[in-house]
Amino acid sequence: MSPEHDALSGKEKEAMHTGQGPRVGPLKYVTPRTLGLGALTASLGAGVCLGVVAYRAAHTDREIEDALLRGVLREVERHYVEEVPRGRLVDHAIRGMLAGLDEHSILLDERALAAMQEETAGSFGGVGVKLGLRGGRVTVVESLPNTPAARAGIHAGDRLLQVDRQPVRRLGAAAQ
Repeated sequence: MSPEHDALSGKEKEAMHTGQGPRVGPLKYVTPRTLGLGALTASLGAGVCLGVVAYRAAHTDREIEDALLRGVLREVERHYVEEVPRGRLVDHAIRGMLAGLDEHSILLDERALAAMQEETAGSFGGVGVKLGLRGGRVTVVESLPNTPAARAGIHAGDRLLQVDRQPVRRLGAAAQ
């Protein structure tokens, strides 16, 4: 027995052995054992809170975020219902990250990148004008130098009336 136990009166020892310690408040009894467990729990809780605060103070948000990504990857590798190759997990993580940005950002594998480069290689043609709507009409905003439009004498402010002999219709306010 502990020295604290020896210091208790006979009545207190009997109450402790029956599971009822000194009365605290209207309904609860505290024994040295429950008091010790409560102190231990409070101490552990405070230690964890202080540890989190100290960790956050010692590390930048970027380090914490990097650690979070690594931790999630590790947990999936250890505990997912079936084994998934690490490269596949990383690939999915990157694709998800890019998909969250906008609908245009994607991850291309080597084959898709080569195909895109082949499709977009070479030169692009056009007549050399920038168009806009003014007063519901398609209007030349800028005629680019050294282009077919510039050579044909098309200037900023000109209205587009026909394309391939087809009339360009007037656009209402909803299209502007």
